[in-house]
Amino acid sequence: MKDSDLKMPSFRATAAALYDTTERFAREISAPCDCPPAWNDLNWAVAQAAAAIQGISVLLASRLKWTGPASWESFLSNQVKHSVLREEKIKALLKRIDAVFSDAKLNAIALKGSSVLRLDLYNSGERPMSDIDLLVRPEQLDSVKRVLGELGYHPGFTNQRHIEFAPPGRFDTHSFGEHEKNAIPIEVHTIVQEPLPVKIVDITESIWPGMPDVGAGTYRSNASLMLHLLLH
Repeated sequence: MKDSDLKMPSFRATAAALYDTTERFAREISAPCDCPPAWNDLNWAVAQAAAAIQGISVLLASRLKWTGPASWESFLSNQVKHSVLREEKIKALLKRIDAVFSDAKLNAIALKGSSVLRLDLYNSGERPMSDIDLLVRPEQLDSVKRVLGELGYHPGFTNQRHIEFAPPGRFDTHSFGEHEKNAIPIEVHTIVQEPLPVKIVDITESIWPGMPDVGAGTYRSNASLMLHLLLH
């Protein structure tokens, strides 16, 4: 059968399946059920997308009490393997970033997931990360570009929020969902702010410690980390 012979589901059917699977997974994480859902093939296929979109594949693998179709179980097993391996690569990269920043006497804050990792709140791989975010001082930006260049990273896409540094080699996505070979970009921020409906909220100075150490440090406090996650 050719791809052109396959009948694509309607948008309405796909949207309904995405809603049903997402709602079911939200309930499963908080209060796991004993019985699997009575889903058709479309729902089971969309379930993989829902789990990947929400970043909850590893959570589901450890919390579900039931067994689904072979394709679903294979998907979860694959996602657990790659999520754990990818987290180890991110941890190793954070250590390298900390080392080169320390050698260059530069200050940085490892934002969001990178600081959450240090709190050891999750089992390995449970909180996937697409990239590494760093907060740096504006006056150190040129030096930051230089030291990230030592790691093979080069500046690319830039907007008001950040500069994205692309990793060495090709910037490919190797698989649907998490995969250990997916690239790990670095996003460098000089401010942390969000344009909320009434005004722009800037929390940059509440993030920096009073006397930051050189290297890739963490937030002033766990409260400022939680504030950033909430604002984000």
